[in-house]
Amino acid sequence: MDIAAISFFPDYDKSPEESFVYLENQGGMKFTAHTFPDCSRGRWLTMDAGDLDGDGDLDIVLGGVYKTPFRSATSFVRALEKEGPSLLISAQSTDRKESNRS
Repeated sequence: MDIAAISFFPDYDKSPEESFVYLENQGGMKFTAHTFPDCSRGRWLTMDAGDLDGDGDLDIVLGGVYKTPFRSATSFVRALEKEGPSLLISAQSTDRKESNRS
């Protein structure tokens, strides 16, 4: 079993990639952490998983929210409000290479 986690309050100034972390189970309770560059484009509040593209693998959907008060650089908040995606879908192919759509 793998683990996917989101953070609504990551350190956007120092580690914005921590807004989404995917822990891939290597066996024996040993995990390898992954993230992806586009995860910092959003402020993720919801997450769900399902086979959206019908290929038999689980895909992860992140849902963002931007009109809430939070502390961060004004330019970052403005960028999220202007360009932050409402949804981001991470679809895995059967060979475990990821493709991301927003």
